[in-house]
Amino acid sequence: MSYALKFVEVDLSNEAIKERSEVQIQDIIIKDVEDIIIHGKVYDDNNNPVENAVVKVFYTNDNGNEVGYCHVFTDSDGEYMVNLPYEIFNEKKIKVKAVKTNKIMDEQF
Repeated sequence: MSYALKFVEVDLSNEAIKERSEVQIQDIIIKDVEDIIIHGKVYDDNNNPVENAVVKVFYTNDNGNEVGYCHVFTDSDGEYMVNLPYEIFNEKKIKVKAVKTNKIMDEQF
């Protein structure tokens, strides 16, 4: 099964869009939210971008424990982006770790 993403061009400087908290253009909904966006780039020891690295996001909960929240993969340029809900991550200590391995293992349960 394959999916295709429609290309929609949106002018976010348009005053009609700026005045609304939610805009729908075709199948894409744009919302004005207070989420926390973390983005960056993963490099190897030779300062080359790392494709398909796993970027894991952790936060420290109220008991001081580190909790894994989510993970994403880097793109072909080593870049990643994570959108974190403000209500969960507000005033929390956030930690981001990147891992890359050439060995992929399937787990069976």
